[in-house]
Amino acid sequence: MNSISRRHLVSGTAWSVPVVLSSSLVPSYASSPCSESVWYIKSRLIQTESDPSNVNFDNVVTDQTTPPGESSMQHWYFRGKLWWRIPLGFPEGAEAGTLVTIPFDSSWTSPSRPSPYPLAKFKAFGSAHPELFTHELPPVEIAIGSDHITISFSQEIPVGAAGGFIFTTLPVGGEDAVLAGTPYTAEAYITFKPLQCS
Repeated sequence: MNSISRRHLVSGTAWSVPVVLSSSLVPSYASSPCSESVWYIKSRLIQTESDPSNVNFDNVVTDQTTPPGESSMQHWYFRGKLWWRIPLGFPEGAEAGTLVTIPFDSSWTSPSRPSPYPLAKFKAFGSAHPELFTHELPPVEIAIGSDHITISFSQEIPVGAAGGFIFTTLPVGGEDAVLAGTPYTAEAYITFKPLQCS
């Protein structure tokens, strides 16, 4: 994976599901509008936390980022698996060639192939501004490599398109480690050029 400058990354705070994050709480650090941009999302699942699926969102994307959007790494534990959900909302659209890269993490193994979900579920899973999103994401190509997953958009992403992807992993240490509070982390980089400028 190419090295990504931290000046292109978006920092954030906790984002709960389905309660939405106040955009005023999130500082943004990204490249100038209409140049190549990188959104960075990251979260940690710590099962011993109170309401573990709704805390520890370390990096999210909001309407205050440059360019604006909606994305996070949502997480929960169920039936022996770590579940990761990536909502993607592009209010300014994106050129063909948009790429989502999910690096493997040492805290988990055996990632499943990400499955897409539609606009309706994107809105149901806590969109802060659902009125901005009126189009489905275009089809993608998904590849699982030796150390990362890539989701590639060969078509242009329309202005106001949204949807998402969901995948599972197996926790290192198994259920005992999860229930003991071992942290499990996932992150992703979304690299794209907006169709419109803010």
